[in-house]
Amino acid sequence: MALGTKNTKIQKIIFITILIAFLSTACAGHSGPKTVNNFMFDTVVSITYYNDSDLPAVNEALNLGRELESVFSRTLPESELYRLNESGSMTVSAPLLEVIELALHFSELTEGCFDPTMGAVSALYNFSSDAPALPAPDDLRENLTHVGWENITVRGSTVTLGDPEAVLDLGAVAKGYAADRMKALLAERGVAHAIINLGGNILCLGGRPDGKDFAIGVQYPSRESTEIVETVHLSDLSVVTSGVYQRFFENNGEIFHHILDPQTGMSVRNGLSSVTVIGPSSAVCDALSTACFSLGLEAGTDLVESFEGYCALFITDNLALHASAGFADLIADH
Repeated sequence: MALGTKNTKIQKIIFITILIAFLSTACAGHSGPKTVNNFMFDTVVSITYYNDSDLPAVNEALNLGRELESVFSRTLPESELYRLNESGSMTVSAPLLEVIELALHFSELTEGCFDPTMGAVSALYNFSSDAPALPAPDDLRENLTHVGWENITVRGSTVTLGDPEAVLDLGAVAKGYAADRMKALLAERGVAHAIINLGGNILCLGGRPDGKDFAIGVQYPSRESTEIVETVHLSDLSVVTSGVYQRFFENNGEIFHHILDPQTGMSVRNGLSSVTVIGPSSAVCDALSTACFSLGLEAGTDLVESFEGYCALFITDNLALHASAGFADLIADH
């Protein structure tokens, strides 16, 4: 598939969009916003910045993102995660160890509703295919036997898969971790105002150059609508959405999406269409959005409210909105 076609599809399914009207206002002492785009982590990655002098740091941050893709990709044979899945046990780098430990922490918190060993099952789906299909039932049953986060052991920097057929898939954390690292690099290089967007995982560095917060729109989780349901105003925070219309296909009129139930291997169905999480760490927001979606409205709300400084907006299948504590504080402009 051509890159342009991929970009078009991805842009149609992003739930969180930067409000261009706010970003396009030049401020005293700053030039207007500029955006550099790239393709990695199987999505469009962009950094919006304001000063021409920031461009070298922006390019450096994008290079860091590509380096991290070579750590976390489940499918690239040269990636570190691929080699771990092949070997079953190895000493891993600090970034891979950190992400694995965060994923296992969320597995414990959710009692396995969030499970990073779903790789053998998720590999049976191809959401980008021109003719996607459901896995064969026998294949699904077999691959589910290799799911189980409890079989992963971490001793020092050595990670071991207790089941040699298990496959780690860190897609629910890796983009957020990459965004955090890219933000840290930009800040170290003196960049004061920027927005990092990894296919809808958005992380703000500072606020707008005029002193106001960035305005981020949260869209309804629908292919047919670009309507913004709520606008939040943020500085130095991340916004991450998990939902049924990010990666999906239709089969006999039914939607099958990429957030899979570790018990059944099928799409999670609990009345939710999307969960948007806001907080200081994009990696935590990434994990929380998937975990909260998997848990459902009530348990998901309890989980996000147990994390200080984080909040969420849940949208149900009938497009009803449910906000956790703290979300309303981000609606008013600052």
